[in-house]
Amino acid sequence: MKELTDKIRQGVISGNALKLFALLCMTVDHIGVHLISEYEPIRIIGRLAFPIFAYMIAEGCKYTKNKLKYFLTIFIEGVILQIFIFLMSDSTHMNVLITFSLSIGLIYAFDYSLRSENNYNWVIPLTGIIFVMIICGEMPEGFLSEYFHIDYGFFGVMLPVMVYIFDNKVLKLLMFTLGLVFLSMSLAPIQWWCLLSVIPIALYSGKRGKLKIKYLFHIYYPLHIVIILAIKELLGVL
Repeated sequence: MKELTDKIRQGVISGNALKLFALLCMTVDHIGVHLISEYEPIRIIGRLAFPIFAYMIAEGCKYTKNKLKYFLTIFIEGVILQIFIFLMSDSTHMNVLITFSLSIGLIYAFDYSLRSENNYNWVIPLTGIIFVMIICGEMPEGFLSEYFHIDYGFFGVMLPVMVYIFDNKVLKLLMFTLGLVFLSMSLAPIQWWCLLSVIPIALYSGKRGKLKIKYLFHIYYPLHIVIILAIKELLGVL
């Protein structure tokens, strides 16, 4: 048991490798959603993408030198992409960058409360959680859900927060797994395949890796969505 624990703590996969793997799974998934009529094997592959990105968002919050810039970069990209998605498909289903923006906001709220010496420091993260529950339509039940939908819902927003709470890798992995169980229980049965993402995350070394791909996701995510939607529109015309 000790040897297994030591291997998990040491890890063999860099953060860059995890992100590239998640990008591949995400691309396959979005092709399945928009171009191949929900082909199930492709959707199963796609279930690994969100959890890996969620874990890396927690890592990004931990290591970023400029918290405000980190939040604004993801939030502004999410808003711009959402405007494009709405214009292309008239969809009010929020993209995942909006989900992660809420996650980052909650993480910063928890950080602030832990650093504050105020007796009421718990009010800020609690208010943040209530706000997220309202935005996600959890409280009151169904509120706002007819107008827009947060991708992966409340537990999707909470997943990076649950990972961020602990510094110990084994505890982070346990919280990550628990978060995936809650997420899977709240979504369609196919979401249970996301538990496979525990395997690559368990092998994460905690190191970024040699490749300099810091902004790859920021460019690739909106770009591939635009291309896939454009292809879908073109196929619809033809």
